[in-house]
Amino acid sequence: MVKTIVNKRHKLLIAVFILVFAAIGFGFLVNTAVLQRKIIHDAEVYSQEDNEHDAIHFEKRMEDKLYFLGEFADIAAKMPEDALTQELLEHKSSIFSLDQIVVLSRTSASIPPSFDDPEMNDWMQRNPQIFQEPTISASQEHGVMFTVPILKDGIPSGQALLGTKEYTSLQCTNQQESEQKDQISLLVDSRGELVFATLGGESMPQKMYNKIQEDLTKHFSQGAQTVLKPLYGKYTVDMLYGKKVVVSVHPLSINGWTQISITPWNINARYEFHLWMYFLLCILFALVSAAMVGYVILQNIRAKKVLNKAAYHDFLTDGMTNKGFQLQARELLDWGGWSSYTMLYFDVCSFEYINETWGFEMGNKCLRHIYDCMNEDLRQGELTARSENDHFFLMIRSNSEREVKERVTALIDKINIFGEAYSESYLFQFSVGAYIVGEVQENVQILQDRARRAAKFHDKNEICTFYDYKIIEKINRENRLNALFEDSLKNHDFQVYLQPKVYLQEKKPCAAEALVRWVHPEEGMIYPSDFIPLFEDNGKICALDLYVFEEVCKLIAQWREENRLFSEISVNVSREHLKNANADFEESYHKIKDKYHIPDGLIQLELTETSLLHAQQLPHVAQVIRDFHEDGFTCALDDFGFGYSSLSMLKDFSIDTIKLDRGFFVNESQKSRIVVENMIRLAHDMDIEIVAEGIEEKEQVELLRKLGCDLIQGYYYSKPLSISDFVAWQNAQLP
Repeated sequence: MVKTIVNKRHKLLIAVFILVFAAIGFGFLVNTAVLQRKIIHDAEVYSQEDNEHDAIHFEKRMEDKLYFLGEFADIAAKMPEDALTQELLEHKSSIFSLDQIVVLSRTSASIPPSFDDPEMNDWMQRNPQIFQEPTISASQEHGVMFTVPILKDGIPSGQALLGTKEYTSLQCTNQQESEQKDQISLLVDSRGELVFATLGGESMPQKMYNKIQEDLTKHFSQGAQTVLKPLYGKYTVDMLYGKKVVVSVHPLSINGWTQISITPWNINARYEFHLWMYFLLCILFALVSAAMVGYVILQNIRAKKVLNKAAYHDFLTDGMTNKGFQLQARELLDWGGWSSYTMLYFDVCSFEYINETWGFEMGNKCLRHIYDCMNEDLRQGELTARSENDHFFLMIRSNSEREVKERVTALIDKINIFGEAYSESYLFQFSVGAYIVGEVQENVQILQDRARRAAKFHDKNEICTFYDYKIIEKINRENRLNALFEDSLKNHDFQVYLQPKVYLQEKKPCAAEALVRWVHPEEGMIYPSDFIPLFEDNGKICALDLYVFEEVCKLIAQWREENRLFSEISVNVSREHLKNANADFEESYHKIKDKYHIPDGLIQLELTETSLLHAQQLPHVAQVIRDFHEDGFTCALDDFGFGYSSLSMLKDFSIDTIKLDRGFFVNESQKSRIVVENMIRLAHDMDIEIVAEGIEEKEQVELLRKLGCDLIQGYYYSKPLSISDFVAWQNAQLP
């Protein structure tokens, strides 16, 4: 009887054990399936966001190219036919970032003539609409082809502008994808035919291209619109050439084209080992004891950490990458409420100074130090990551401007406290932008972009700048000014003003510095502080510099015809010229000078000292100054004493003039007077002329006269004047 009871108990225990084991096994299978589906979903979302981002940028770039080509076509329609030269087309193609621009004609040869070949003529015959309306097409030889008809009085002239651009250079492919050599990007037309294909961001080998062309022709025999339409917005894991891949499909609004991204499914292989280990550990737990549950869970957590670290780990800071930040930020925002957070962007100012002064190893230590301070300051439900280079994102749980400012202030103070591991003392300066999240957005990138834009307009008087309607107005203002630039340059809305530079030690007609003012017929007076920094950032300042230089040459030529007495006029050369300096840069100034027959010694070119700080630029800048001297210009070093000055510049560069920064004459002291006095003596010993800028008081003029300063520039004598006012002012000074 007892044995029967024991047997029943054993059977009951075995049954319970089997049921528990079956429940655990079933639970594991369900959990494994859910986890694997989560992994697949993350990969699909990753592919979806990247492909949508790339497609939008690709579409935007194509529209921009067609728009700019259309603007040029309008200008070309008003130009004499012989003005459309190959040199002009090459110049415009470089401005519009096109591989080339050519003029196609139904009846005459193309410009350049080398583009006039049977294949191109055959293409024009098949596509007569290019002479009627703007089109975008493509070919393997020329890439993406943008065509805009040239209209004479609104009527097609039989000519069209053709601009070409390689497909790979129009794509917006991030660094991680470009390193993934077996990723395929396809562009398919509305019939399902392959337009372009790239492998790892580079042109695809011809054999592989032909194979994909053949397979797509079979697969899309019903046309791309019919076959691809059900896939729009869906991202699936599928098989291709024996490999598991993630396929992402995104339609474009141009020509009915569709962009397809095919990414190898590598994450699954990395997860598979850990999933099987988890399964075996669960079986062992069921057979041995319940104590193994904690061990299995611990192993599972470790496995996830290893996989996340491999996919989203920034090896420099030991934190997450920006992609990982975006994924986790989305989860936190959905869980904690979007309106509870603020996105912060930190840009380390002048970080290149650290790299150049202390070396890249110290620079990397500084970046890790900044990240560690941010990471230590995190509270529950907050994130931080290094975005790229010396930029950081920080998402904190706060929607109060006062609290955000207090936390940023405390964080920067903490960053600027160096421990014993740091042998040098340096105070970091940051441009900080903040965006208080007010509503749910499509993705985290929008929040990051708004914080980054706020940092661009960082107010030095504030610890951080918040993205608000004022920032939006500034962005719209910049976009408006950028749009007006080309027409204003053509219409001479930019006017040259002259500020006198008066000789103190000898009787000479006053010299002058040429400054630019923007007087727009609709916008009115636009001050330099509004457009100079903007055009320095986007590179348009180079065109404006050449425009001002040519206007000054015209003025000097006119004054010479009138036999007017005048001294040297100085013209600013922006640092952007020196960053991208080449033979064309110096040759442009030389050609304009010769065009107006300007004698040597009448024009001085002012170089800003801060543009000479990078060590790798110094030999080139020295050569630029020598070349300018050979062309008959004198050279001045502007804003001397501003920022990190180096007296070695006076030794290494053959400078003719030094312009002392006005900072020496604001809140003057005995020390500043000693510096100025010795600077004047040193310059004269080196046969260098001295100009004092920003002088507004008579006492300053008398002191500088005693110290032997050569010229004075400032409001004491005159503010910048229009040409006519300057002539009247100059006449009033003559005896």
